[in-house]
Amino acid sequence: MASKSKRNRTKFKWTKELSFLVAFFAVIIVVTIVLNIVTSTGLAKKLNTAINDYNTANSAQYNGVDEDKNVFVEISNSNYDSVVDSIVDKAKSDEYTFFYYGSLSKGEFLENLSTINATADTYEVKTVYLVYSTYVDDAEKNSETNTYQYRKQISTYEDKLNNKVKDNVEKFDMTETPTLLVYKSGELVFNSQNESDQYSWTIYINQALSLPKQQ
Repeated sequence: MASKSKRNRTKFKWTKELSFLVAFFAVIIVVTIVLNIVTSTGLAKKLNTAINDYNTANSAQYNGVDEDKNVFVEISNSNYDSVVDSIVDKAKSDEYTFFYYGSLSKGEFLENLSTINATADTYEVKTVYLVYSTYVDDAEKNSETNTYQYRKQISTYEDKLNNKVKDNVEKFDMTETPTLLVYKSGELVFNSQNESDQYSWTIYINQALSLPKQQ
């Protein structure tokens, strides 16, 4: 007579410890979502403050960023070596990665923020990284742009950022602002400096942010 094997079945038991664990992870998820929203909204407010201050001081009428649909994320400016390294690291993504480079104190940079933000939403681009031109701005402010150290350092930065450049795309010149850059798999595939003021910024922005839809 064939023997019959029986599976040992363990009845699931909901314990107090398991409840605490589930609750803990739920709290982590909620806090992460809230922090992301707060950070995004806080940055949008910061950008809009800069735009409003510039408008007031210069009788300009640049539009603000929609705080509910902000796509901008700042790359930390605490150390410029880490800024460049962060760009290089993010640029390695297999997805198109977007960077807008310039200064919050300059009208040419502020003027395009609203259009970039709205166009990104249109093309379902989730993130555009803001990179501030602090290294160049500080050197200009301190009259250091002709020093050996400055020229050597900026050459090092540009070599890293231009390690791979698509044919017919200009290498990124850090002294020129504002600039919209697009990388894919570590390669610079779009540089608004390439256009040499041939078209309007509206066209540059659409060309850059529509790249994922052209695949």
